[in-house]
Amino acid sequence: TTSNGDKTEIYHGPQYRQHVSAHVAEEHAFKCCSNEDVGSNWSISPNSPEWCPFSYIMNEDECKHYSLQEANEFCESKGGRLCTAEELRELCAVGNGCGFDLKNVWALKGADEPQFLNNPAESKPTLVFVIGVEGVGHHLLSQLMGHSPNMQLVHKLGMCEKRGGQMEKIERLMFNFRRNHPGLFNPDPESESFDAQALYGLLVQIFSSVGNAIMAERAGDTSPFYIPINANDCGSDEAMMSYPNFLGDDRVFFSANLDTYYNACRDAGLNCKHVYMYRDPYDVILSTLKREFNVNSQEAIRLYTMELQVIFAQMVAHSQHNVGCFGFLDANGSKRIEDVDRFGELFGWKSVEDFRSFYSNMNNKELVEMKEHEKLKLVPPGWRFFMQDLVEIHNRVVDFCYSNIAA
Repeated sequence: TTSNGDKTEIYHGPQYRQHVSAHVAEEHAFKCCSNEDVGSNWSISPNSPEWCPFSYIMNEDECKHYSLQEANEFCESKGGRLCTAEELRELCAVGNGCGFDLKNVWALKGADEPQFLNNPAESKPTLVFVIGVEGVGHHLLSQLMGHSPNMQLVHKLGMCEKRGGQMEKIERLMFNFRRNHPGLFNPDPESESFDAQALYGLLVQIFSSVGNAIMAERAGDTSPFYIPINANDCGSDEAMMSYPNFLGDDRVFFSANLDTYYNACRDAGLNCKHVYMYRDPYDVILSTLKREFNVNSQEAIRLYTMELQVIFAQMVAHSQHNVGCFGFLDANGSKRIEDVDRFGELFGWKSVEDFRSFYSNMNNKELVEMKEHEKLKLVPPGWRFFMQDLVEIHNRVVDFCYSNIAA
């Protein structure tokens, strides 16, 4: 079939063989092809059929979703055209950036007839990694997650069971503090038997099994479904996966590697995202000192400054995957009711009012900013210079998070 009014053909399902229709004004991913080499950023994908055309490699600032007309115009501006359905099915434009290999994409049916290709990964659940330093509210988040409709389904499927549940396996593969069994994010450099590639392969398998199980349970339901893989009330304290994630001599190194996380998602055929948890740095230091995570505030200042620098770099590298910023224990962030609503919507609450009521009961303490004399007491005079660095990187991460929330 060809375009019909405001609708255009789309293909749905494995091998893109089942077709329905989409509105031409909808914004989706796309890929550009050209029968000729028209300049830089154009190449022929490795291991593709000999007849494949050149395809355009997207720059990071070009990773946007467009309407059909806008996608056409973008490709034409680069000297090419939208790839055809056949070219995409034969992987002529795979690996060209932006994570569009896992997205539904605009395409040409053949002789300049537009259509829309639906990637099966779009109907699978979305895994979510919670980013945040210690003391920002992972335990509160875990309690909220534990009552979310989405996590209730995860429990129903047995994924939270001890000794065998997929969520515990994910936790152990990422961070494992049992003797002689380190995880991908806390490897033992002295272990001769440690095999990162084997652990990564298992992680990909489990990600895939989680996606397939949820998709099968929700057969026919293509609405978004987000599953937190940490801070989800489905494991031990190790499952919080904060930055850093545990105590010990080398804990400064025990932080998540988002590159590994997103690579595993890609290889498992899943869409994955992250959210960011934050809290006033002074309150983070006070909270972690009370729980004896750090010897003194000086140690905490150095540690969390470095961790936030790592977080900032990771969030910049994966900015297109950010779906939320939550300061539920922050004096100012806790008042952002739009963040509360976004959290509830992400994790399955159908009623805004119901989740607001539940959230208010769970997080009912009045949060106020630390007074100046309390800050002076907490941080030694000689360290206030470094404390300012911590405050600045904290503000930078929060500002970046809110300015880069995916639709």
